[in-house]
Amino acid sequence: MSWNLSRMTQFLQEIALRISHVCEHAEPVIAKANRQIRNLGDSGLLNRSILLGPVLHSVDYPIGSGREGSSQAIMAALDVPRGMGVVHWDVDDYLAVEHDPEQLHADAKIYFQKYEDCEPAIQSLLLPHVTPLMSRLIERDLMKT
Repeated sequence: MSWNLSRMTQFLQEIALRISHVCEHAEPVIAKANRQIRNLGDSGLLNRSILLGPVLHSVDYPIGSGREGSSQAIMAALDVPRGMGVVHWDVDDYLAVEHDPEQLHADAKIYFQKYEDCEPAIQSLLLPHVTPLMSRLIERDLMKT
């Protein structure tokens, strides 16, 4: 397949449209879920904590940033009471705390970004992880035996 400039531009436009379409349909569902997470968190039924999911995306720091040789990772997260979102980690910072669960979760709360504040591309990458994170939250806090 030949990739001329026109074809590449069309391909990029199609990706942008797909991202926009996915986010448009997901926005009301996630907004409702986040309201419920806030309400249940405020009621005390959910533990105020953060659940971490997989890394969604990583990107090298730009040349001249002073962070050459490192990168930033964006991880799916569910924060009680803030709701769904992501954690922006400097990879070196993450590696320094990954084996210390208490510090890991404390730092994750600091680096957390709410879903509605994320760029549309990050929102679309987060969507497949919403259900698994919410399932973990429900099993941990509401399905106790």
